[in-house]
Amino acid sequence: MAEAQQSRAARSRGTAGSRATARSWSRGRIGSALTLGLTVALLAAGAAFAGLRVVLPGEPAGISSDAWRWTSQGVAVVPIGDAGPFRAGDVVTAIDGRPLAARPAAVLVPPLVDPVPGRLEFEVQRRGGAVSLSAAIVPQPIGGFLLAGLPLLGFTLVQGFVAALAWLRRPVEAWRRGFLIGSAANITSALIWELGLRPSDLVRAEPAFGVYVLTLPMHLLFWSSVVHVLVSWPRRWEAVSGRRWAVAAVYLVPQASLLVGMALTRAQSANALAWFATWDDILAVVVLAMIGLVLVAIGRAYLRTSARHDIWLRVVAAACVAVALAVGGLTELPLLFTGQALVGRSAVAALGLPLAVVLIVGTLRSHMFEVDVLLASRRRLVVAREEERRRIRRDLHDGIGPMLAAMTLKVDLARDVLHADPDAADDALAALKRDTQEAVAEIRRLTRELRPPALDELGVVEAIRHGASDLAGGAEGERVAIEVGCAGPLPPLDAAVEAAAYRIAVEAMTNVVRHARARRCRVRLSANGVLVVEVADDGEGFASGRGAGVGMTSMRERCAELGGSFGVDRTADGWTVVRATLPVTG
Repeated sequence: MAEAQQSRAARSRGTAGSRATARSWSRGRIGSALTLGLTVALLAAGAAFAGLRVVLPGEPAGISSDAWRWTSQGVAVVPIGDAGPFRAGDVVTAIDGRPLAARPAAVLVPPLVDPVPGRLEFEVQRRGGAVSLSAAIVPQPIGGFLLAGLPLLGFTLVQGFVAALAWLRRPVEAWRRGFLIGSAANITSALIWELGLRPSDLVRAEPAFGVYVLTLPMHLLFWSSVVHVLVSWPRRWEAVSGRRWAVAAVYLVPQASLLVGMALTRAQSANALAWFATWDDILAVVVLAMIGLVLVAIGRAYLRTSARHDIWLRVVAAACVAVALAVGGLTELPLLFTGQALVGRSAVAALGLPLAVVLIVGTLRSHMFEVDVLLASRRRLVVAREEERRRIRRDLHDGIGPMLAAMTLKVDLARDVLHADPDAADDALAALKRDTQEAVAEIRRLTRELRPPALDELGVVEAIRHGASDLAGGAEGERVAIEVGCAGPLPPLDAAVEAAAYRIAVEAMTNVVRHARARRCRVRLSANGVLVVEVADDGEGFASGRGAGVGMTSMRERCAELGGSFGVDRTADGWTVVRATLPVTG
């Protein structure tokens, strides 16, 4: 009765775990779809602005994002090329006879000039005097802007590639999603900043100015994602990353600060132009605060994780600090106090290119973004191992120990009555034989739990085939045909790799037999620098709303402990494939 109750309780726990895993997997699919949708939308905004710059004609002058100089009368521009009428430091105050000071505060209002003619008249302030200029409105090449901004654009693209790799490794983790979205926002804001505004964007119908304004929250989104990464990896800061409201605050507080700052400065600005002048100051203040959080998170993550001894993490930590200090000291602080960056954003990004290279190498070769997963898995495996040792000690102390002590007493009894009562001695020896057989069976049970004997007797492939035969022959597996194969001979394997491959394959096959409602199951092993174990079935997979529960976590952690990788895929023909990759060191 007790065993039946324990069995029912175990099945209940397994069912609850499966349902929880299924819900988590369903939420993961929705989150992945939202992540991809938002990432594509952000990148589309950058592509749309680039399209506007290519299609729309404009004057040979731009508004620099590295010198955001606005007055209550106009905006300072930088000339494009040497042949145009504009000079460095010119402040455009009127376009086509209409003062820019009359520009409404809202950016989505009927334009002042629509359509923009082939030539516009500009009023500019030059060295304290008013000058009238006439400029042809023609398509301006953007190649020079892209070339000048190549370091910044290159850095953001490489960072986006790293974010995509990190997200693909474990797309269900929130910080990886945030990093991908923030990287897309950074790519778009960098592209828009490098292509820049034209003064005529303030008076034309096309929404170039409106799209440009969106770079402010996009830039903060990027910094929020960086903070989110650093409080989650390589070791979770539970006070932040472990609380949803804290993670939400990392993203929402900077945006709210930007909006509040813009609302406050609007009330104190003489007109919209003077208000525009404050935007870069507000952005710089919020970004400097975010940089402070980044430095705190880097320091805490580095000091509180043993992974700091990894060369890649040391280099990444140092490079992140250097880039954060460079952005703050060379760009944001000068913009805040002088209105012009000491070093342009693209030049600062050039300093960060080594960091991008390190991130790529570390991600591809050292599983850098798996450090947090590996550490957590190892902690759980250490706990599980100690629990297993405690159980074995208890079995030896409470089971084998008393059994051997009883056998000793029976030996003494048999010796005492051997001559006086041969029948009693015979009974004692028979009982001793039974006890010896039970002790041998118990020892065999313990050794099987420590390491399956089939691995040493048959090898990993035959041991898995033997396990498949046992599963397929049981009542639960009558309808499942399990096929085990190996693509070529396997190299010599470490005992730990053999055991992990065997237990992962058996656990995956058990899941197929018990849960998948499959008719066929294929197990394939192959080795080409790494050992790959694939278990595929034609069952329901995860679509039916059930998951693999604790077993799936166990398989993933066995891979992580050895530095391997684990994944579950659904093929186009409806098969579910569990794939484990383990390192081969032999």
